[in-house]
Amino acid sequence: MNEPRQPAALRLTPPVLRTALLFAASLIWLIFGGYLFAETRSVLPAILALLGLISAVIYGLALIPGGSYLEAGPNGLTIGASFRKRSLAWADVEEFSVRQLGRKKKLVRYRLAPRTGEARGREELLPDTYGLEAEELAKQLNDMRRFYTAGGQPPAP
Repeated sequence: MNEPRQPAALRLTPPVLRTALLFAASLIWLIFGGYLFAETRSVLPAILALLGLISAVIYGLALIPGGSYLEAGPNGLTIGASFRKRSLAWADVEEFSVRQLGRKKKLVRYRLAPRTGEARGREELLPDTYGLEAEELAKQLNDMRRFYTAGGQPPAP
C-alpha cells in the first residue's frame, strides 16, 4: 500500500552569522551617527543614530537563543519573533507561496482561511526564510499542510 510519508517536523532559526553581521552593522550606524551628532548637532546624524539603535535592538534580540524561530509539526505552525509567538493550525492556512520584495528579497507568504463574512482570507508574510530558499520553505510547508489536513496521522509508536 502506498501511503503518504509523514513529513519531518521542522524547527528553523535565522542564520546566526547573517544576524550577527547585521547587528554589527547596526552598532556601526549607531556609533557613527552618535559621533557625527556630537560634532555637528545636526538632525540627520541623530536620525542615523536612532535607526542604528532600533536595528541593533531588533538584531540583538534575534541573536538570543529562542528569540526567533519557525516550528512546524502535526498540530500546525508556530512563528516566534522578538520573543512573541503565534501559533496557527494547519486548517487555518489555505496556502503558502513566495512573495518577491524588491529585486532580490523573497519571503514566504501565507493566506489564512477566510473568517465568517469574508470572501478571501488575509495574507501575511513569514518574517524570515530561516536559511532556506523561499521556494523550498513554501514547498515544505505546503506539503506538511496537505498531509495533516488530509487526515494524515503520525504512525503509532
